[in-house]
Amino acid sequence: MSHRLAVSGLLVASLSIIHATTVHAAPARLGLIEAVKAGDLAAVRPLLKQKTDVNAAEADGMTALHWAAYGDDPGMVRMLLAAGANPKATSKYGITPLELAIENGNVTIVERLLQAGADVKASASGQTALHVAAHTGNVDIAKLLVAHGASVDARERWFSETPLMLAASGNHPAMVKHLIEVGADANAVAAVSRIPIGPGFPNQTFTQIPRGGLTPLAFAARDGCGACAQSLIEAGAKVNYEDPAWVTPLNLAVYNAHFDTAALLLEKGANPNDESLYLAVEIHNLPADGRSGQTRPAPRTRDKIDAVDLVKMLLAKGADPNAGLTRELQSRENSFQRVSSITGFTPIQRAASAADLPMMQLLLDAGADPNRVTLGAEGLQAGERDGAWGGNLAILLAVRAGNGRRGKVTLAYRTVEPADSTEAVKLLLAHGGDVNKADLAGTTALHAAAMLGANEMIQFLADHGAKLDARDELDKTPLDWTDTFRVGAGGVNIVPPRPESAALLRRLMGLPTVVGDANPKPETTTAAQ
Repeated sequence: MSHRLAVSGLLVASLSIIHATTVHAAPARLGLIEAVKAGDLAAVRPLLKQKTDVNAAEADGMTALHWAAYGDDPGMVRMLLAAGANPKATSKYGITPLELAIENGNVTIVERLLQAGADVKASASGQTALHVAAHTGNVDIAKLLVAHGASVDARERWFSETPLMLAASGNHPAMVKHLIEVGADANAVAAVSRIPIGPGFPNQTFTQIPRGGLTPLAFAARDGCGACAQSLIEAGAKVNYEDPAWVTPLNLAVYNAHFDTAALLLEKGANPNDESLYLAVEIHNLPADGRSGQTRPAPRTRDKIDAVDLVKMLLAKGADPNAGLTRELQSRENSFQRVSSITGFTPIQRAASAADLPMMQLLLDAGADPNRVTLGAEGLQAGERDGAWGGNLAILLAVRAGNGRRGKVTLAYRTVEPADSTEAVKLLLAHGGDVNKADLAGTTALHAAAMLGANEMIQFLADHGAKLDARDELDKTPLDWTDTFRVGAGGVNIVPPRPESAALLRRLMGLPTVVGDANPKPETTTAAQ
């Protein structure tokens, strides 16, 4: 939640009941506050001479001085203070005139309030004046507050964040630098969420639900403030800090598409093997906005480099192209659903699953293993493996990336062309991929193509040596899958036979063309689609 909004929201709440309170207000009090709201100095002067209670408040605790500060009127503030207005007055929501003046960025009013005795350490609103200044980025006001005794490491009520954290998350590098100069802790840690989050299955890595526990550098990375990150690192911020969900500043920068900031972190010593390589591939393949009801909009970026450039840097810094996923992903889900991935899923497998040719080329050139099978389900029996029972294999994922479709697919940052699935398979084969490699369920690329009815892919694989009679652990050949209704668990996801694919496979195998059963029996299976 924006702390600026927190203060402004409380003010709006105060404003919303003004009309209800004015009906019952004493005439003199009403006259003063209304005159101040109108900015009418000529009307205010005689009211003050009449000894009108300058500190009288409306039902929500807002005084004339609050409204003068909110109205950004230095002359009105001076006049009210001279008449005895209390600079420490607090509304029922904890808001002070000082906070309102800081929100407006009015150095003159802030200085007058401080000289009149405003409390820089007051935190009835949930935060101190320095928190508000840090969020707005006004360094001149921050200097005034610190000079009057503001605590540079004070904690706000909601997330136990310091002014330095707010400055970093607000993308205010000058404020970050100033707070560091006056002694702010570059490694302070925000509060950790108390939301109970149980473990997932042993073979699954869930999307990460934010746990809190961020540092100023983590905030800077998350919000793409490279200059903030630079100052924090120079001040001793831990570049490889991990929050309670094992998320690093580099992870946060990558998954929020702040690639320039990620590059800076790498240059400053961030660990290239913190699984940011996988995350860079992941974000390069985010769905376009509106394609999924549960997916947040893809981050907008104006960075000089993109995800592909960052992958080059990560690999150059020593990132392992074969490192499997072991930690939780940053969630882009617009809910508390925890989408799971298979533990051990590699960057090349993720790239192949989206036919991401530029990423695949980089990873394969760097030594990614095209024949590695995801080990998340290793050791489980077929009946225990559920939807991921066969594990994952890059060539199968590349085949399925086409899904038998003929049209292009628009993602957030790129477009997948119809031919990309075949090109992805070609890349894998050119880098040592085995056209007959099977996953843990015995499924080969040809099995996958037959299930999809992808005839061009079937022909391509056959031309490159695919075994036409390969059998999976259900003792089925690719041809068998084209002749079978496939029914998913619970009787859903019915996939009809593929007669054209069956005819193609029969021709390739030298078998006579036959007329299939007009009413083939459904076969219930959880085989990977």
